[in-house]
Amino acid sequence: MKTEKISGRDVELTIAEVYASCQALSNIMHREFDEQSAYRVGRLKNKLEAIHKDAEKDRFDVFALYGEKDEKGNITIPQPGPAPIRLQDETDDAFNKRVAEHTNLVRDNEEFQKDIAELLQTKCTLNVPPINLPAGFTITPADRMALAWLLGDEDND
Repeated sequence: MKTEKISGRDVELTIAEVYASCQALSNIMHREFDEQSAYRVGRLKNKLEAIHKDAEKDRFDVFALYGEKDEKGNITIPQPGPAPIRLQDETDDAFNKRVAEHTNLVRDNEEFQKDIAELLQTKCTLNVPPINLPAGFTITPADRMALAWLLGDEDND
């Protein structure tokens, strides 16, 4: 039985890649591997989940910074909606106040989006142990794309 070996190495991933990789590794965890590789795949998944958990704490902090808690304790990010239109009998002060509130919401929403994007692009280094893929190993296209950093980016046509 011919196996393909993934060499051990350090890999730099973004948090977005970690999120996708956790699910993909979960999907292949139920495949048959040799004993050592099975252990290494499990440990790799645990390492990714630890990074994922830390990133989720940071993500929650960003939501808490920009969001509002409802009566159930859920955090929502206020959305600015369309720009205000002057109402028929509205004073200049009232209209200007609504415009300022809308402008602040737009700015806060842009800052929120920027902070989340920054978090997802944060890089981390992960030590990947050598893993033997069994002969005839198959994987879904979505999982293959998520694990390109592990399996290699080359096209095997």
